[in-house]
Amino acid sequence: MKALVLAGGFPQIALIEELKSRGITVVLADWNDEPVAKKFADKYYQVSTLDIDAVEKVAKQESVDFLVTVCTDQALHTVAYVSEKLGLPCYIDYQTALNVTNKAYMKKVFNKHGISTAKHVIMGEFDENKIKDMPYPLIVKPVDCNSSKGVKRVENIDELKVAFNDAVNFSRTKTAVVEQFIDGPEISVDLYVENGKAKVLCVSKNDKIADKNKFVIFRGLCPVKEAQPVLDKIQFTAQQIVDAFGLKNTPMLIQFITDGKEVYVLEFSARTGGGTKYLRIKLLQVLT
Repeated sequence: MKALVLAGGFPQIALIEELKSRGITVVLADWNDEPVAKKFADKYYQVSTLDIDAVEKVAKQESVDFLVTVCTDQALHTVAYVSEKLGLPCYIDYQTALNVTNKAYMKKVFNKHGISTAKHVIMGEFDENKIKDMPYPLIVKPVDCNSSKGVKRVENIDELKVAFNDAVNFSRTKTAVVEQFIDGPEISVDLYVENGKAKVLCVSKNDKIADKNKFVIFRGLCPVKEAQPVLDKIQFTAQQIVDAFGLKNTPMLIQFITDGKEVYVLEFSARTGGGTKYLRIKLLQVLT
């Protein structure tokens, strides 16, 4: 059996090692000429994980049995698309992948199913009238980027115009979301969905760089005292998401903001958490 792994960072090393322990040959694709996971794979192609046509070509050329990735939203979108086109197995279909990796689609599903999230507007072109009733500060995000690229907090209309333009330029679909800023700790919840039931594996707190122009996580803390009063709401909302998006058997990561009483979903994806989250989860499972 042969797998095509998209993205060659440190989390993918663990994935490759797991696949090879099961006797699966691994082909790796990454835009970098020397990704850290390269030496762990059996074969490597310098191909962007966002280049759907190029990834499809590699999948065909190598006659892979399936495509897979971890810890990255946009590569997951490619995995689902190419898998569906080639008739290969994937734990989510393309439309579901689009819903969980593009914030415009995601927020639409949230609104339809009453899932608690920040007040927001989606725009491809800036329209001040659409945000006139939203008090500052606001958060601006591209709808389809990884690693907090183009995410900014703004305090006034002038900052908003600049940030919106930057976010649209980062977006592959030239679209951004402008949303209400909710003050409070950010809670990261890793889960596994089994037969349509959300099972919480790890609840941690994200500490981010103290800069309104950067939202990069530099530390995760676990356990989280701020999450204790709202654990039931976290579980309830997680199941709401599973039901709304039709998830059956998948890893899942949800980013919440809490004010200590309510929880608000920032975003989520049908993937594992980034960095060394898998090690924390493994340790927690041993300890419990």
